Amino acid sequence: MRKILFYSFFLVFNFFLPNLQADSQQYSVIENSNQTEILSPCFAGRATTKIRLSNDLEAYLISDPNVDKSSAALIVRAGKWHDSIEHPGIAHFLEHMLFLGSKKYPQESEYMKFIFKHDGMLNAFTYSTFTAYLFSIDNTAFPEALDRLSNFFIEPLFNPSSVARELKAIDQEHAKNIEDDARREYRVFAELINATHPEHAFGSGNAISLASVTPDLVKEWYHKQYSANRMQLIVSSPLPLEQIKELVVNDFQQVPNRELAAEDFNAPMFDEAIKGHTVYIEPVKNVRQLTVSWEIPGQFAEMRDTQPEQILALVLEHQGNKSLFADLKSEQWVDDGIIVEGEIRGHNFLFGIQIKLTDAGVKNVDLVIEKIFQALANIKKKGIPQYIYDESQRIALNDYQYQPREDAFLKIMEAARCIGMGDIKTYPEQCVFIEHWDPVAVQDFVTNLTPDQAIYSLLAPKSLTGMEPDHTEKWMNVQYTVKEIPKEKLAHWAQVGTNPKIDIPEPNLFIPSKMNVLSLDRVNQIDNQLCLCPVTLVDDETGKIYFSQDNYFGIPQVSWIFKIRVPVIQANSANEIVLGDLFVKYALDSLNSDIYPATQAGLNFDMQRTDNGFKILIDGYDDKANSFFLMVMSRLRSLTPNQKDFKRLKESLLRHYQNTQMELPLHQAYVVTKGTLHVDFVTQKNKESAIKKVTFSQFQEFLKTLFNEVYVEGTLYGNMTEEEGQQISKQLFAILNSQIYEKSEHYKNEVMPLKDDRGPFFCDITTKAQGVGVVLAIQADPFSFKNLAANQILMQAMRIPFFDALRTKQQTAYMVKSTCEKFEKTIFNLFYLQSNSHDGRDLLARIELFIETFMQEICSSELTPDQFSKIRDSLLQSLQQPEKSIPQTCFHLNQLAFIYDADFDWVKKRIEGFEQLTYDEFIKIAQEVMGKCNKKRLAVILSGDIPEDNSLKYIEKSNVQQLRKTQSIQNDSTKKH
Repeated sequence: MRKILFYSFFLVFNFFLPNLQADSQQYSVIENSNQTEILSPCFAGRATTKIRLSNDLEAYLISDPNVDKSSAALIVRAGKWHDSIEHPGIAHFLEHMLFLGSKKYPQESEYMKFIFKHDGMLNAFTYSTFTAYLFSIDNTAFPEALDRLSNFFIEPLFNPSSVARELKAIDQEHAKNIEDDARREYRVFAELINATHPEHAFGSGNAISLASVTPDLVKEWYHKQYSANRMQLIVSSPLPLEQIKELVVNDFQQVPNRELAAEDFNAPMFDEAIKGHTVYIEPVKNVRQLTVSWEIPGQFAEMRDTQPEQILALVLEHQGNKSLFADLKSEQWVDDGIIVEGEIRGHNFLFGIQIKLTDAGVKNVDLVIEKIFQALANIKKKGIPQYIYDESQRIALNDYQYQPREDAFLKIMEAARCIGMGDIKTYPEQCVFIEHWDPVAVQDFVTNLTPDQAIYSLLAPKSLTGMEPDHTEKWMNVQYTVKEIPKEKLAHWAQVGTNPKIDIPEPNLFIPSKMNVLSLDRVNQIDNQLCLCPVTLVDDETGKIYFSQDNYFGIPQVSWIFKIRVPVIQANSANEIVLGDLFVKYALDSLNSDIYPATQAGLNFDMQRTDNGFKILIDGYDDKANSFFLMVMSRLRSLTPNQKDFKRLKESLLRHYQNTQMELPLHQAYVVTKGTLHVDFVTQKNKESAIKKVTFSQFQEFLKTLFNEVYVEGTLYGNMTEEEGQQISKQLFAILNSQIYEKSEHYKNEVMPLKDDRGPFFCDITTKAQGVGVVLAIQADPFSFKNLAANQILMQAMRIPFFDALRTKQQTAYMVKSTCEKFEKTIFNLFYLQSNSHDGRDLLARIELFIETFMQEICSSELTPDQFSKIRDSLLQSLQQPEKSIPQTCFHLNQLAFIYDADFDWVKKRIEGFEQLTYDEFIKIAQEVMGKCNKKRLAVILSGDIPEDNSLKYIEKSNVQQLRKTQSIQNDSTKKH
């Protein structure tokens, strides 16, 4: 893939730039405290500055000549806490309304169409104290996109016609979240806290809370809360810094400065009456989770230079030997890791410890809590040694200086959250580093974590807790009860001593001591595709392993993928799939105490079950990668199960299979669609049934035979030599010490082609989850690179019209998406809908009607030759971009080697497919694929509960007599009453 150069791009851009010279009267420079240099070569030439416009809007500007997409995010210091009492959710509603047109760009979906037409992404989110609006887009379209974003805040329209329709979108979004247990737990928390605090209100809103909202009310709230002096902007583009300044000043200096003061939310969040109580919450899914929360005094919220909560989290979250987690796991009480988080919202500082429990953990929850206070007692007694802080700084510095490129949209979203919860003046360093070591602040912080000041939340079925719910939360109908903890128990927890099994983590031996980079004579000078022409290290009956030395990224990291094929795991057997899942879960659990410190130090290990075995993934700093990998593989090869761990992990996996059947109907529909289109498909219900029958002796026998025969498929990429790759390969085979798994016997899960003379097909499956999910898959035969290009262009062109028709205009669904996907080498065009207001067959009919209407207008208005060229060029530019990181490059190499049969010219052929495709060829392909003549269609409908008032669902009657009989029965019933 060719690295894009931007010199000619800058010359073209100058034609479009405003004739504006930003001067000192239009902005002032903000001192930039970020002094840490990024050493990754792909960031060479990057420059930044921070400015304050004359209207007091602050901006952080990034000029990055190597960025493949431009991006921007605007943060407004007004969020859910600023809602009016009468209209909870109005901040969130305004966020939606700003997308629907401005005076300069009055067309309702114009902004969204423009972003997607130029291969971009967009989003917005409303937080407690701020709201963020963000996008990424092709570099050539950036100035126009930025202008459109700025007009959100200059002259938005608030069209009356949009209010009622967008209110339905808010309600659909609320309905989508009703069965999300994390949100349900949060809603109970909000209901129980101080009623005078804004967190108590229903910040997300729905059709009921916002029923009386009018355009005038939205506009009034907007003027009261949105002002330039409450806004921060972050922009990233390959343009020179001075040109970015000109764009920003020109676009955003017109945002009105209403000189709004920052609102001060000083009310305590925790009500005294709820402290020292346990809240028992009935979950939707099969989960068990304990959360212990404190409200910390406000002065700790100001300690951003020392961040004592982060230091404390490093100790409490640790999963190595003698950790709180290790002790809880030895008792069989925990199911997963511990999450420790400090969250600052205004002057309120929340600190929480969250633990996923087993059934035994729920039954012994008091002892689990006691161990938490034993861990805190140990910290109070010993203090936290400085090496914990020093290690965190070394790790943070390594990760910052040798950071990879990330997806532009994900990066700008991360930046928006960080700036929204912090300050643009200290971004990004305060999000990355703890500036000073202050052991006194840490100890002072810990003294606030007392049993009587905490709120305890237990999300678990009443069948385990024995607590019958006696309250119903107002907005999501969550069932819960609140019980006061006896004062004697609180006093006991307060007086517990230290536990010899729980201690401070030992120094981390995996932190790299060498950060040497091999010579990169060709770095940044060659076609990136050439970097993926690998050397074959192994190619015989034992396996096939490829190696490629990094000559592009120039950072001291490696990435390795090893697929271990074994005959005892095959995707057509539910029993084997379950045993494979159990093995992976057991292995990760057993190796956790070794894996965790390595991961903390930037050396990641993962395992995944595949259709014909399992996959090992290693990526991170190369210094200790080899010894770590060999240690892990040796442990893995000699794994010996015990019955207690087997029982705990089997129960955990069973809950996982059960919970996947309670995911959003759309997610379930996609899994069923993808599975159905493959020859072999084992459902979650099949897995649930199979795992219930697996015994400990069966698992033992499975492990004994697992490595009898293997075949290894591997790719190694990064800062290493070919000789090192050969050594690793030899050592791996020596550790495995297995017989040959003959290639002729390898399992291969193939796509099941749909037949023209037998379709279209649909299946309607019921689910316990609320709502309806629909996926329509249309097969696009035959496979060719030109055909793949044509369908990707078509689905990109349909993306916004489909969203506009089905969500914006018809208000059928909140989640609306269309895309082109490739399963193996079969192309499918997919349409997705998730609704809580329409029947599945109704939704399917609307999708087909949309397709028919779009195709009727494709040449005249929907996709003209000019629009075709723009979309093709945009997708082509994305395809030509290099991978963004060493792990992504290794994954891409692995795909080429083993999914695309070692066709290392695959990307080149895809590029040629786009370049050779003409408009007339495209139209012919589009009509053949999307027309009714193509019967290769599969629709999957997952039908859950929909409120009766929301949906028209016709009841089928086989004949008129049956219908008349039904009506006469109803009439008789009416007469009796």
